[in-house]
Amino acid sequence: MTQMEDMPLAVFTRRPAEERLTVEIEGGLPAVPEMEGHAGHAAAPPLVVRFRVPGPEDAALIEARTRQATLNLLQGRGAEARYGLKPMGELDEAALAALGGFISAVESGAHLIEAWNLAIVGADGKPERVPVTAEAVAELFRGRPAARAGWTLQYDNASPLDRAEGNGFAASPATTSATAANTAGDAPSGRPDAVEAASDQPGSSAPAP
Repeated sequence: MTQMEDMPLAVFTRRPAEERLTVEIEGGLPAVPEMEGHAGHAAAPPLVVRFRVPGPEDAALIEARTRQATLNLLQGRGAEARYGLKPMGELDEAALAALGGFISAVESGAHLIEAWNLAIVGADGKPERVPVTAEAVAELFRGRPAARAGWTLQYDNASPLDRAEGNGFAASPATTSATAANTAGDAPSGRPDAVEAASDQPGSSAPAP
């Protein structure tokens, strides 16, 4: 049997809290030329947010809020107004997992996102920048599953612990945890595929701290 002391080390490093990151959570749209019988449109920019890297306390708070809000929704205690959802009642395991994921995305976004370029078309036909509120985050993630998935990926990548990649920090059989290197590169970012909208299946990361 392999002894734990002989296993290569899985190395993590602590990310600095309070760092600000600006990331894309949904891609832009290419320009479409006008064609006979069809109106074209100009290129649209990606949806970008600036957010504060969470510390361990942030991750714990987001998880706690997610659990409490999920319970409130299930028990009809009024949390649906914050998320734009109807009272849930009894849910099966799959629906409950989707709901928790959606609420976690909203709570993490509302807690950490400081600015974005999200806008809606106002009554005068001109775009108006949307303030960052929990209700606005919930509305975005209900209607744009790709944005929700993109935010969840970015939030997970910016978690308090970052994982070292490759074999550069793998310990030899003779190496102990006291002598192994403890450094890591920046977490990669990427754009995920779209997921089911929370409004279609009552719908995050709560993500684990």
